[in-house]
Amino acid sequence: MTTQEGAAAIYQPLRTLVVREESSKSPDRYVLNGAGHVVDKTGKVIQTAIKPGARVRVYYAHTGDLRMIDHVVLLD
Repeated sequence: MTTQEGAAAIYQPLRTLVVREESSKSPDRYVLNGAGHVVDKTGKVIQTAIKPGARVRVYYAHTGDLRMIDHVVLLD
């Protein structure tokens, strides 16, 4: 399991989370296979969409060339 922090990008394609890391010029893309698990800092499940610019920590695993999300923590 690997983690990365950044901000959710403005454009979010279907079943994909695009995260812009502050130190990187290009955003990273993560595959949301199914509903995914999005929680706040306390572990409470979030049912709403991730808003652009929201600070997130993504927990993911590599599956070939794809990054499959295990869960996302909203930091804001």
